[in-house]
Amino acid sequence: MSAGNLQFEWLRMLDTNKKTVTATCTLKVGTDDNFFQIDNPVIVADPAAAVTITVPDGVKAGQQVYIANKTNSGSKAITISVSKHYTSSPETFTITDEAQSLLLMWDGEKWATIGGTATAT
Repeated sequence: MSAGNLQFEWLRMLDTNKKTVTATCTLKVGTDDNFFQIDNPVIVADPAAAVTITVPDGVKAGQQVYIANKTNSGSKAITISVSKHYTSSPETFTITDEAQSLLLMWDGEKWATIGGTATAT
């Protein structure tokens, strides 16, 4: 797959499968959950107050979590708490500016950061 096609796939996924967050939540794993599922982009859109997103353990290697701050008037803190991460367990990331993001991948045991501009705290 070329870089252009990969970019197109990410943009298509962001547009069609995204879940919008405006308040604190815990991401869910698996198809039985009717809330946010790992492998779907999570977009934070102008929350009324600070938001905490908790990322639990993945289920299978290769799962990804993409969290992006679309709009955030007043730069409210978005805290992302990752259950098991290579740097520490739990690991905490912070996003405050619009267009900041975090991309994680589950390797079967821990989450690894593979992209984004969130700040590890």
